[in-house]
Amino acid sequence: MSADYAEYREAAKHLGLAIKRKRSALGLSLETVGERAGLRWKEISDLESGDATVPLGVLLAVAAALDIKMGIDEA
Repeated sequence: MSADYAEYREAAKHLGLAIKRKRSALGLSLETVGERAGLRWKEISDLESGDATVPLGVLLAVAAALDIKMGIDEA
């Protein structure tokens, strides 16, 4: 396993844990977040466990489902 891949996997696990913590803090089920994001609950579960490779659009949909504001401040 290359160092880059190992770093990617570690980052994916950290991101998934952050998503799971936010979902749990909001008291939302996997099914509810999936419905809000237009995904199946299994896809949310895979994302939370770090077992999914997803496009940016999916991450943005999940962020929106969890009321996480994503934006870029203009300088």
